[in-house]
Amino acid sequence: MGEYRNISELWKISRRIYHEIAVQSVFPMRKGEVLPQDIEVKNVFKKPPKNLTIIPKLFLAFYIIFLNFIEIVVTIDLNSEMGVLVSVYYVSNMLCLIMFLFIINGMWEIVNFISSRISEFLITLPLSRKEVSKILLMTFIRMFDVPLVVATITIPITYGILYGSILGAFLVLMSVVTAEVFGISIATLFASYFYFKVLTKGTSVLRIIYTVLWSISFMLTYSIVNLASTVLKYVFTFGRNSPLLTVLYPLSFGFLASYMTSINSWSLFTLASLFSSFAYLILAAISIKWFVKTIGNIGYFRTASGFFRRKMKEICIKPSKPWFGIVKKDLKIILGSPFDISTILLMPLGFTILIGLALYNFSKMGEGFSIEILGMLFSSVILLFTILLPPLLIILEENAYSYVVSLPIRKSTLLFSKVFLSFTYYLIIFAIFTLISIMIPNFPITILLYSGIGNVPAVFSAITFSTRQVIKNLGKAFTSIRLIITEIFLRLFLLSILLAVTPSLIKYLLEIVLSETVGTIGFLISSIVEFAIAIILIIKTKE
Repeated sequence: MGEYRNISELWKISRRIYHEIAVQSVFPMRKGEVLPQDIEVKNVFKKPPKNLTIIPKLFLAFYIIFLNFIEIVVTIDLNSEMGVLVSVYYVSNMLCLIMFLFIINGMWEIVNFISSRISEFLITLPLSRKEVSKILLMTFIRMFDVPLVVATITIPITYGILYGSILGAFLVLMSVVTAEVFGISIATLFASYFYFKVLTKGTSVLRIIYTVLWSISFMLTYSIVNLASTVLKYVFTFGRNSPLLTVLYPLSFGFLASYMTSINSWSLFTLASLFSSFAYLILAAISIKWFVKTIGNIGYFRTASGFFRRKMKEICIKPSKPWFGIVKKDLKIILGSPFDISTILLMPLGFTILIGLALYNFSKMGEGFSIEILGMLFSSVILLFTILLPPLLIILEENAYSYVVSLPIRKSTLLFSKVFLSFTYYLIIFAIFTLISIMIPNFPITILLYSGIGNVPAVFSAITFSTRQVIKNLGKAFTSIRLIITEIFLRLFLLSILLAVTPSLIKYLLEIVLSETVGTIGFLISSIVEFAIAIILIIKTKE
């Protein structure tokens, strides 16, 4: 039982465990879950998995440094106008960002940690229960070590340089540690709750909230940074007259650091921020004790299969058209996975809204920005997401191919179902982008039509072509992420985009050579021809 008493030995074991969890989390997405390709499988395990473990952590660490740089620029710009309250803004905003980033990224990592069920393997080894708990905790620490160190060092040093206060920097150090603890604790709570109660009826709302937050995290981070001026005005207006703000997290740490840096006399506000910050430190200590116990005992107190019992409902079979059944199956697969719902549904929708809002902001700036050129550019980005939908749906079909292959389903039926789902979602995205465009002053709506995104028949033909090309290899070889980047993105995507914008190119050429009327007629005819060809391809697709 006491073979691995040395902490360094346990740390080495945790390294191997962490690599195993990383491979388990990425392997299905890269190589598929059925019909594995032997050569590719061997390559996954031959190559050192450093890119699976280091790159995500380095990316998050770089993102923290980038956000810190943005806050430094804003702080320096507003320092002369807002005085000492700018330090309140810097500390409070960075604490919000740090906690939010660890919640969002932590949920994904912790779900992978729990779903690997690695503790069930560890308890079979000649290790004591205490040693297994230590290995699990060390593995958990490895998941966040680089971002934790970067955030803990960067933010206090930045504060000390900006305001020249060692005491203030020390207080900021404690506040950053508190934010990290809160973020990881909340992520652990949400992730474990999501994983163990995913099938219970009462958690469907929480599951949707978790998935949406994880999927649009980039938008929420962007929003937090852009709301900085509003927060500053609120703090400047009410901060000196309302003791309530000094006790709210994370403003309490910001006010306390500001008081210790620039104000010599003690006041009611100083005492309020001091006691509230001390209370948050105690809460952080309790949180540490809780998640250490939770992570250390994760293999002993419950399993995913035995955590709950529920009554089985009566099985109700509702026959439907084959293509519609495939659509419902795809939707259930997508909605059942946070990764799929974020990649296939929420991320394109989020980028569409974000691009629309960015276009609206650029229109207000006036000189220096061509709203027509930006509209064409942003429309092309949305078109990119539309063309990539069919390959992503085909990947879902590959994961279930061992079941689908036994069913009497034609490839034409499969093709139509993927085209229908992709085209329907395209119409939703296009409708949202059109509504945002209508609200933009002096924005020519015809840009949406002639840029390709608004040419519905041409987009339909592009989606059909993209789906048909990918579906040819279904059941023969997996459409891995590498294949999407090389073949689909470089060759198939370019051809699909060309189909979508061909009517617009014909229109412009005919306008130059002949007249605007002839160009419009050519635009309509080419769109109708592409649409007709797409319909014929769906009908003529063989089994």
